[in-house]
Order: sequence, then structure tokens, then C-alpha cells
Amino acid sequence: MTYLIAAEIGQKYNLVEFRWEMVMQIINTIVLFLFLRHFLFDKVTNFMQERTAGIQATINDADSKVKEAEALKSEYEEKLAHIKDEELKILKDARIAAEARTQEMIKTAQREIEDLKVKAHDDIERERISTINKLKDDISSLAILAASKVIDTEIDASRHTALIDNVIEKVGEEAWQN
Repeated sequence: MTYLIAAEIGQKYNLVEFRWEMVMQIINTIVLFLFLRHFLFDKVTNFMQERTAGIQATINDADSKVKEAEALKSEYEEKLAHIKDEELKILKDARIAAEARTQEMIKTAQREIEDLKVKAHDDIERERISTINKLKDDISSLAILAASKVIDTEIDASRHTALIDNVIEKVGEEAWQN
């Protein structure tokens, strides 16, 4: 009876008419839905879930790679900062070593100069003593020659030389010391 009332209202207001074809279409749609749900929806749902999981895994992997890249970047920046500090330290150490080497070379040169001065002074002193001895020998020879001319006699040369050397030593030490 409700169907009839609905049909009458539908005809009166030009609404949808009730027919058996419509019922069959609804039943066909329900059967098709159940068939598709049984054979396709589970597979499609699983496929979609797997695809979603794959996409999420890719996104997570990309995020982890981005975080890893950022960590590497910060690590490299830190290393660069340490490299700059290390570079400054190496340059400072090199300057200090160069200054120390320079000071060492200067001290070595000063020691060598001092050694050369001492050696030159010793050489001069030896030469002075050698010259004094030569002069003494020359003076003693001249004195012997002069004495032999003055005396005009020949005196034993060794005795005469000893006598003159003795006189020259006494006189020479006072004169040559000044």
C-alpha cells in the first residue's frame, strides 16, 4: 500500500514512478558491489596500502637522508672551522720556529765572530812574539858584529852571544813591555 501511495504521489507531482526495472537495477548494483568488493576491493585496498607504505618509506628515507646530509654539512663546516684554526696555529708555529732558527743562526754567527777574534788576537800575539824574537836576534847579531869591530879581536861567538842576549833580555823586557 505504501508503494501505491508513493506511486500516486509520484504521478501527481511528476516524481519518479515506481517500476520493477528500478528494483532490478538496485539489486544488480548491490550484487555488482558485493562481487567487486569480494574480488577487487581487498586487492585494490591492499595495493593502495602497500603503495602508501612504499611512499611513506620513501618519504622517511628522504627525510633521513636530508638529516644525514645536514649532519654531514655541519660536521664539514666544523672541520673547516678547525682547519682554519689549525692553519693559523701552523703558521704561528712556523713563525716561532723561523724566529728561533734566526736567533740560533745569529748566536752561532756571533760565536764564530768571537772565535775568529780570539784566533786573530792569538795570531797577532804569536806574530808579535815572533817579530820581537827576530828583532832580538837581529839586534844581537848587530851587537856582535859591532863589538867584534870595536874590539877587533875575535871572541868566542857562543860566549859573546850569551852575553849580548842577557843584556838584551834585561833591557828588552822593560822596553818591549810598554
